[in-house]
This record gives sequence, structure tokens and C-alpha cells, in this order.
Amino acid sequence: TQSTWGSQFKESSIMSHHSGRQADYILADSRSKYAYGPFKDIQPRHPVFGLVKNCFLGIVCMLFPLRCLLVPSILCFYYVYLRFFLVLYGIGLISSSTREKAAGFGLVFICNLLLISCGVYKASRSYVTPQDASRILNRPIEDICPPTADRPPYILVSNHVSIVDPCLVATELGFSSFVCKESLLKIPIFSLLMQQMHCLFAGKRTKGGVIPVIQKRIQAYYQREDFPLEARLVIYPEATTTNGDYMLAFHDGAFSCGAPVQPFVLKYSYKNFCPGWWGTDLPYFFGFFSQLYHTVHVVHFPPYHPSAEEKTNASLYASNVRKLMVEGANMYLGSLCGEIQESPLKFVRDANVKKSQ
Repeated sequence: TQSTWGSQFKESSIMSHHSGRQADYILADSRSKYAYGPFKDIQPRHPVFGLVKNCFLGIVCMLFPLRCLLVPSILCFYYVYLRFFLVLYGIGLISSSTREKAAGFGLVFICNLLLISCGVYKASRSYVTPQDASRILNRPIEDICPPTADRPPYILVSNHVSIVDPCLVATELGFSSFVCKESLLKIPIFSLLMQQMHCLFAGKRTKGGVIPVIQKRIQAYYQREDFPLEARLVIYPEATTTNGDYMLAFHDGAFSCGAPVQPFVLKYSYKNFCPGWWGTDLPYFFGFFSQLYHTVHVVHFPPYHPSAEEKTNASLYASNVRKLMVEGANMYLGSLCGEIQESPLKFVRDANVKKSQ
């Protein structure tokens, strides 16, 4: 079912209740450690008060340890699964293509299990039509979605909110690669998983950067008919996470190649706990794993083909794609655009100060 998520274009500066704050990281819930939700204004309380109070809830006491056991167990199972096919490939019993297919099938299955284990039981969807995209950008439909396009874009761009976003992408799009931070290679299990997914790692150790590798993959994708559609590349152009209500300024890397992109947006509805990832902190995992369920909505956009001017101006290309995603998904323009952060925890602490201050 196609529906329109268009709305009047909104700037974060007009949000009076977030005036003077870094609204990109305001946690408008009632349970986060750094939350600035309505329950935070009732009375001052000790930082551990919310944690102690939640521990008395029987359902929470059951969900948190159960999910803490389930999620690592599922990841370890997939790790052994990949190792098994790597051994078969090493001794010559299976081909490389068979190993890739097994890894892809297992990835989608495991991601579904992880989502269910974390409380994401299903995701609703809506679709922004080419007509809506033409109205938002004030451009002819033929320029944005030319009828001569034979293959969907290789690059997919999305916002990044929570720790389960990659799993949602895998269930929506199938086996895909990601552009990841180099620091993730330090995690033993995740390093093998991401290498099997042919992920690209951005960091100081990456000689020449990831842009030349992306350009080679784009050429192979459009020139080789046997290039699998499922092996497309997912990029988070914000390069960090937010609270899910705002979209930060995009980095130009994903758009410097001048290739078409396929945007999509992940939106979380919440009241008690904002699923926005703000650091490897026990209170975050406790809040995320103790929720009965998480509500997710995926907004799909038509393929975006850049104009001649956008192909030579990556900043303009990134800005227009961001405008389409923000207005099409009924979000707000964020005010921050900084360096790639290991964790947005600093911004969360700075944004969610006490109201008295």
C-alpha cells in the first residue's frame, strides 16, 4: 500500500520546546539515564532510582536477563555457522558462490531471530511515490526516476538510530554490505560477520579511503549482469546515531561518486524508552532489552538519480537527498554536523541537562 509521509518542511530551530538545546539528542522518554521526558520534570531523583524501580517489575526482571542470554547465543550460533562453511570452502568441498549463498541465507534468518529476541516483532512500511519526490524537490519525475534505469541503485542511504538497524536492513533488503567504523573490527565475533558481508571499514588505517573501493563496486554492479542485487551497499551518511526524530547533515562520501542512491528511513515510536543508540552503557541495554516490544516503521523512497549539477557537487547532492528523506518521512532537520564519533554519548549528556539549568 502506497501512502504519502510528506509534510510541511520543518527546521529544528522552530521547535520551541527544544530551544537552546542540541535537539538531535534530546531523549523525550521516561526511562533513559539521560532522558528529558515528561517524567524527568516531576521531581529530582537519584540516578539509580529509575533502575532500582524497574528492577521490581517482574516482567522486566525476566526480559532483561533472557534477552542478554538470547542475543549473544544467536550471534555465537551464526559465528559457528560461518566457520563451518569456511572450513568446507577451505578444503574444497564447496565453491565460493555456495559459501556466499549460505552466508546470505543464514544472515537473514539470524537477523529475524535477533529482532524477535530484542522485541522488534514486525515493522510497518509506507512508500513515498515518485510524484511525492517530484513535489518535494520541485523537479520533474523523469529527472529523479528516469524510465531508462534498468537496475536499482547500488548505494542505499538511511538514517541510523538503534543497535538493531542493520538487522532491519537485512530483513528488508536481504544480504547487504555496510560502510562501518574501523573500530568495530576489534570485536571478535562482529569482525568475522562483517568481513563475510564484505563490509567496508572507514578509518585511519584504510589506505586511500573507501571511496575508490565503492567506485569499483559500482562499476562492477552496472557492468556485470551476474552481480547479485542482494549485495548492495548500505551507507549511513550521518556517520553516527540520533534520537530518531532528527536527521543530521550528511557527509559527502556516499554522494561523491555521482551514482544513483536508494533512500529509506527507519522511524521508531516510543514512550518509555528511546531506542536511539548513545553508547555502550549498561542503562541503555537495560532499557532497550526490558521493553516488551519496539515499534518500527520503514519509509521507502524511489531511486534518486542525480542531476548533472549534483554529480559535480556532492554537497548539493547530499543536501537534496537529505531534504527528500526529512520531508518524506516527516522528520526534522538536525543542527549538528561533526566528525565521526565513536559514540554520541557526549552529545546526549550535553543535550539532556537538568531543566533547572
